[in-house]
Amino acid sequence: MSRMTKILLFAGLLIAVVAGCDRFKDDTPDVNQAPTVRFVNFPEDSTQFSYAPVVYWQGFDPDGFVTGFEFYDDISAEGLTAYRAGDAAFNAYLDSIPNSVWTFTENANQQIYLLTEVGEVTEHVFLVRSVDNLDSRSSIVARTFFRTNQAPFAPKLRWAESDTVAYFLNEVIPDTQLVGDTISITYTGIRLLWQGSDPDSRATNIIPLQFSYALVNSLGDSIALPVRDDSNHVVGTREGWSNWGGETQIAMYGLETGNYTFYLRVRDDGYTESDTMGTATFTVVKPILSRMLLIVDENKPPTAVELQRGGINADTLKAFYDRVLPDAIDIANTLAPIAQPPGSPPIRHFDYDSIAWLDNRSGLVLSYDYISQFAAIWVINDDNVQAERTGGVDGTAAAYNKVLADYMDIGGNVMLTGRRVFNKANALGPGNPATNSFLRDYFNIFVVRPKSVYNPAQPAQAGIADFAGAVAGDPQWPDLDIDTTMIDRLVYTNQHVTYPPEVEYFGRSTAPASFDFATTLYNYKSSTSDPELYPNIIENFDCAVDTGLSTSTTVALIPQDETLPLLQASTIRNLSRRINGEIIHGDFIEVRNVGTNILAPKWRIFASIPVEAGEWQTTDTLEVTYRFIPLSADHDEPIALNFIKYDGTIEIEIVGDQVRTTIHATPQFRSCYFAFPFAYMKNDLYTHPFLGPVPAVSLLIANQLVFFNQNLDFSFNNR
Repeated sequence: MSRMTKILLFAGLLIAVVAGCDRFKDDTPDVNQAPTVRFVNFPEDSTQFSYAPVVYWQGFDPDGFVTGFEFYDDISAEGLTAYRAGDAAFNAYLDSIPNSVWTFTENANQQIYLLTEVGEVTEHVFLVRSVDNLDSRSSIVARTFFRTNQAPFAPKLRWAESDTVAYFLNEVIPDTQLVGDTISITYTGIRLLWQGSDPDSRATNIIPLQFSYALVNSLGDSIALPVRDDSNHVVGTREGWSNWGGETQIAMYGLETGNYTFYLRVRDDGYTESDTMGTATFTVVKPILSRMLLIVDENKPPTAVELQRGGINADTLKAFYDRVLPDAIDIANTLAPIAQPPGSPPIRHFDYDSIAWLDNRSGLVLSYDYISQFAAIWVINDDNVQAERTGGVDGTAAAYNKVLADYMDIGGNVMLTGRRVFNKANALGPGNPATNSFLRDYFNIFVVRPKSVYNPAQPAQAGIADFAGAVAGDPQWPDLDIDTTMIDRLVYTNQHVTYPPEVEYFGRSTAPASFDFATTLYNYKSSTSDPELYPNIIENFDCAVDTGLSTSTTVALIPQDETLPLLQASTIRNLSRRINGEIIHGDFIEVRNVGTNILAPKWRIFASIPVEAGEWQTTDTLEVTYRFIPLSADHDEPIALNFIKYDGTIEIEIVGDQVRTTIHATPQFRSCYFAFPFAYMKNDLYTHPFLGPVPAVSLLIANQLVFFNQNLDFSFNNR
């Protein structure tokens, strides 16, 4: 047989074999093998637990893979009886268990809660089986164990703003609370914290607890509280008891004025509740903020002793405001259309009769109920002769400021004006620049200069009488000078003063937080000098003569340092010229800056001279005694500001290769602080750039009325 024939024959046989393979194939299908399961890392059979244990198991499938497990915690009498009766009875019982009682899980462990009654021991038979990829079940493995349980202790609560960290079964919030409509950057709600414990807990196994709560008003009505999802987002509200959950705090808001009781219950991992509920009781006032302005008069009538250390009759001070306020109202109504941004709702009309006065000359803590009716509060304390408020947690200063802070948190606006506003009103010690959180958070004041009581025998001490006026940085705000008639009423140990002492100043932050905005309105103008800064008096100095400004009747003298601001000259003599043997004297007229560059001043002393002696020359020998404008540690420091606390959002949108940013911000509250008394200032006419001549103090007050009432929302984008 040729080689080719052999190859063809072999190929034919191979084809025949392949074609006939089906004849030799086993037609019996493969049988799926059931998976197995076993307990791992689990206590022995019949273990007793006082908590909900975590049971672990492990599955295996010899011809596939395990997709999950099914478990059943059996506490039925039938199951327990069958388990004790032996394998045959127990297996028969297992076959009778319906599929509906099994719980499927993909996890190889499960915490089981082993429900039982307090004081009883409950026996459980825990069953588990595995499921493979073809939906086959393994044989069932079983363990029995016992569960005991004690009820958790009663829950305890704490008010988040409390001065103590202790928790109480029955918490009582001591102060009436102002409650806002929504949570904001300033108002965080009435916040309660709570905690619970369980007698079954051990150091190595803390019993997990769940809480449920409800809020009820004085009429017994259940109040709807926010319902949150798993991401802690509010998804609605619901009356009655809340769902059981692990949260341990709540912030309540949007409540109506009234008395409330918050109930709290707790249960353990056996779903056993404590015998006693925790409670928190509180009273809230829902602000109206509909009335325009409340003026709080805190100018206490000075006693005989206080009159000896300074003080002006309280009725005299009140009369000043009665005079200036009507003009302020008229000016505010004129300014309102100018001040409101285009497209915004108009500022409501100002009416003198709509302003309420509150006599608080004893300096008591203000009432939540009353102040919450007003959109703005103005506290006047020009003389501040009240007993000094005490500091500290329990001090009257902290209590007084807390009411104002709560009021601003829910949208109220506050203006504080007066003298010794730091040392007395805020109980901040003289010479200590440290401020408090109230001034920092609500007025943007970060450094203060409290002054002590003025003592004429020690004029260099901190309360020195040197406040000459307030210098404005904006032409729409008038410069203010001291009213000498009013100051003449101040008497300290039988001595009159030329300038009011104890006017303090502050330092504010220039780095705003978030959207906050602050503006310095006025700076301190000092009338006394500090020799440590500059020599304030130059005596018998031989001045040069500015011949370009001098005439036959007037001489212009150049001081030793023409860059320092001058105040006045007391002696001007020309020793080189005489009339009838007498030395020639010049009569002081004024000092004036003749420079044209604001950064390079040129101060001159002007005096009138007799014509018959001729024009004075630099070659003459002169003796001039003059003073610089007094410079002190107080001079040119901030003494008044406006502050706006904003809450806003920033939206960022990416479109192609462009980033679009939109910013929206809304004021949460507005505040202003004036560390000097308005009643001590002249109400002379001031030429406003738009209004023309108007009374200065009335204009200042009008500006503040507009500030509190104008729409200051802002929104802008870079699109």
